Amino acid sequence: MAEMKKYRLALVDDEPWVLIGLRQIISWEESGFEIVGEYGTAEDAYDALAARPVDAVITDIRLPEMSGIDLLRRLMAEGLVRAGCIVSAYRDFEYARQAMELGSCCYLLKPLAIGEVRRAAEKLRERLAEAPARPRETEAAERYVCVSLRPVPQDQQPHSVRPLAKPAGALLCGYLNKDAWRGAWIGCSMLHETDTDVNVLLLEAELSRELAFAYANQEMVAKAQMDIASRYHEKLLIPEIAARHYVSAVYLSDCFKRATGMTVGNFIIHVRLERSRHILAQTSLPVTEIAEQVGYQDASYFSRLFRKRTGMTPESYRQLYQIRKV
Repeated sequence: MAEMKKYRLALVDDEPWVLIGLRQIISWEESGFEIVGEYGTAEDAYDALAARPVDAVITDIRLPEMSGIDLLRRLMAEGLVRAGCIVSAYRDFEYARQAMELGSCCYLLKPLAIGEVRRAAEKLRERLAEAPARPRETEAAERYVCVSLRPVPQDQQPHSVRPLAKPAGALLCGYLNKDAWRGAWIGCSMLHETDTDVNVLLLEAELSRELAFAYANQEMVAKAQMDIASRYHEKLLIPEIAARHYVSAVYLSDCFKRATGMTVGNFIIHVRLERSRHILAQTSLPVTEIAEQVGYQDASYFSRLFRKRTGMTPESYRQLYQIRKV
């Protein structure tokens, strides 16, 4: 008889005794699973699984940073897990409905019963057998970035976008070491799988170059940067940004600061002021209109921010740029 395939399983609960009970309630080996990680917070679980994905996750609904549903939604969206199970002590249909909407997910109610856990294990195994393998698990999987280069002076050669297969860092260094590209304004897209639309890569690289920022290595933070860079002209609220990426505002702020070295608020300001510098240099639009275009309804507040960050007023910056062009 062929040996049953073992799937990698992670457990998440903020109560240590619950993790112990969940680990011991059935023989996971006999059910086709190998428990490879146990985590007490959503943050610890995400960081660990981002580095080493698993096949399935069983998580409590109530976690300190975010709900178990939000954690699973994020893990599935990023391809870090293929199936999951929500555990809850609350007889709440809404929780069950949200869990089912994730797909490849089941629901367990506390206190846990041995028979129910066994049935959940069977469902997870069935869904994993049907689910396609993650691209990152196949040998042929590649990761791509696009690098946007705009040489200086601009009138000698138009900007170009060059796709670089990994190792992108080494290839990029090769370009930058060439005299022809010294002084270039550089933008680099996020890492993507090979089937990513090249237009997505180009847009990311262009935004990175034009707004003078580098995407974080952490995928969720990089996507939040892209979100902000694409919506700089809108009213940006951190809770709404966090909600679009299925995390809490506190969790996003903490991850963002650790990954980029700046707060979400400061990154918003940076992006808006970078865009305003381009507009000031290339147009004769009044400052009030430029302020509105980059998301500030109060032109005086915009001018104060601009002066604080650049050391000069918007009008002085425009005059200085025009003098340099002469």
